[in-house]
Amino acid sequence: MDTPAPGPPAYDARTHRMPSFSAARTQFAAGGDDPRQFLERCIAAIEAREAEVHAFVVTDFDGARQAADDATARYRAGAPLSAVDGMPVGLKDTIETADLPTQMGSPFFAGHRSYRDAACVDALRRGGAVIVGKTTATEFAYGRQAGTRNPFDLTRTPGTSSSGSAASVAAGMLPAALGTQLKSSVLRPCSYCGTYGYKPSWGALSMAGIHPYSPSGDHLGTHAGSLADAWVLARFISQYAGPDPGQPGLEGPDELPGPARPARLLRLYTPGWERSIEPSKAAFEAVLAHLRTAGVAIVEPGSDPALQAVEDDTFGAEACIDAIADFEVRWLLRGYRDRGADLGDRVRASLERGDAMTRDDYQAALDWKQRFRDHVAAVAGAVDGFIMPSSCGPASVGLDNFGDPVFGTPATCSGAPSVGLPVMTVNGLPQGITLMGFRGADAALLAQARWVTDVLLRD
Repeated sequence: MDTPAPGPPAYDARTHRMPSFSAARTQFAAGGDDPRQFLERCIAAIEAREAEVHAFVVTDFDGARQAADDATARYRAGAPLSAVDGMPVGLKDTIETADLPTQMGSPFFAGHRSYRDAACVDALRRGGAVIVGKTTATEFAYGRQAGTRNPFDLTRTPGTSSSGSAASVAAGMLPAALGTQLKSSVLRPCSYCGTYGYKPSWGALSMAGIHPYSPSGDHLGTHAGSLADAWVLARFISQYAGPDPGQPGLEGPDELPGPARPARLLRLYTPGWERSIEPSKAAFEAVLAHLRTAGVAIVEPGSDPALQAVEDDTFGAEACIDAIADFEVRWLLRGYRDRGADLGDRVRASLERGDAMTRDDYQAALDWKQRFRDHVAAVAGAVDGFIMPSSCGPASVGLDNFGDPVFGTPATCSGAPSVGLPVMTVNGLPQGITLMGFRGADAALLAQARWVTDVLLRD
């Protein structure tokens, strides 16, 4: 009698574990493990699940094995290049690579090869990271879905544009992958797939060599199976690729900061609370109750006018992001359209909106964003950060149903750092919470995230 093929694994936030390179790295010097063995476990997971998950556009196992062997030799010699030396990494397919195609989820760029590595890729290679392949992205990180499936329910979406990066980590194929966020493309996929997602302060990680949709709004971020890997990867890139021009980099230790309990967190409802399903609301209320018991004051927006101003601004964040992006991307999309590109409906609509805008419209959106950023900065002395769900519920049914970006837009629009934590199980599926901090205080946010994760998953 034939044994049925295994289906997607059951999910429980308290027991689910993903590969952690930072944990394995402690064994490399002692010889109990090495980068090549770690990579082979990742390749085995890819071969077992890629046919159903579709997280990759292209893989390079030969190149990855050579890079892992080189890293193994360095560890054996006691001379690793960096904290990411030997780390298998996936790259969202909007990130340029000289040796692999960069197709940006668009038929117009099918087979396209760049002459260069993006700044983040150059840094990773120089630090000894192992580039395993390019993960799927929606069209220009905005439009048509790439066909990637949620590893925990193949009928559901893994999220929006960084879908392949989140799905590859959630399925145990990689310890970490790079993604980008314009609205919620780090935070929503990490919520749907049960990964750790880190979107640094705007400008902290160089976007050079990454297809822009909104140069003043796009963020480079990390998906990872552990909070340590999410931080270490971002910190290394900021150190060696630098930030965006004219912006401060990512300050803090090379390794994940130690845990720090936040004293006061402002609860943000956003328009998403009314759109959320009841089981998700109940799960989030349980999270807040757990944190209160552990000594964290959960502050309501209505308790202070300055706090309410931040909450009120969340209702305009998505429209602001859209307006700025539509105006900034129109020259690129015009060029693609005029050269015969088959643009998807969502991208065409963005171009039409951008073409209808004036410079005054654009300036008004920029002014609104600055006021929002000022409102967030103004409450830094009143609270230690912000807390909200990462999505309105678990992953949506249907691969073209990206879900709602609403809970990701406050951090993107304000440029504040945010981290998605896979601490809830709703209807047997992952759903995350988001902690948002203050711009430039990324290390403090990660210290809070470490403490919150320990309390919620280990207490």
